[in-house]
Amino acid sequence: MSRTKLGKFLNSSMDLEGALNKFYEELEISANLKEQGIPKSELRKIAFYTYRDAVNMATNPTAMSEKKILDLIEEMYW
Repeated sequence: MSRTKLGKFLNSSMDLEGALNKFYEELEISANLKEQGIPKSELRKIAFYTYRDAVNMATNPTAMSEKKILDLIEEMYW
């Protein structure tokens, strides 16, 4: 399912990120990893295991490197 289709499915929007943020708010779930109690020192390990997860990466429409994953995770650590 494409990002725009998933966004439309979630809230009739073409904006997947906005749709997910709204969905998290409605469920009262924070997307902030710090608020979830994840120590910043664990982010590299999370990126490594995410990258290593062949099933996850095989279904991702965009090629990801471990560095790109770490960058995304760090953005979620406010």
